[in-house]
Amino acid sequence: MSSPVVAGAVALMLSADPKLTPEKIIDLLKSNATVDNYTKEVPNPVWGWGKLNLRKAFNYVGIDELNYCKNSTNVYPNPTTLGSATIALELENTCNLRIVLSDVIGREILPIYDGTAEAGTFTKSFTTQNLHKGIYFIKTLIDGKYKLEKIVVND
Repeated sequence: MSSPVVAGAVALMLSADPKLTPEKIIDLLKSNATVDNYTKEVPNPVWGWGKLNLRKAFNYVGIDELNYCKNSTNVYPNPTTLGSATIALELENTCNLRIVLSDVIGREILPIYDGTAEAGTFTKSFTTQNLHKGIYFIKTLIDGKYKLEKIVVND
């Protein structure tokens, strides 16, 4: 499972800073890894260079958590089996909003919304009929800041 997660994280980092080199990405992942009582001395065969700490690595390339949402983004139904789902979020300000559905390695599968959104409750429904069963992520970009929400698609 770690390879798809790291690949998705690297894809997000590259979307924020396309000039990152492979060496810089490796350095960011290593230098920002968490080392604790479980990992012991690193590198080692079990933990590699430590526990992946994406928050620190993302902060370096400018991917911050959203501070515009009053509440967490709500995706429903989740898991979805009905062929469609809805995303809802509370916006404190009018903002530029982009929402896409991506797979676990960060590939954008389905554009959901791209435009200006007014302050207040924003909802947008989207189809899941053409998606394979599995885990996906709703990537929300509000005025340059990302947030990810997991969604599970069942048959």
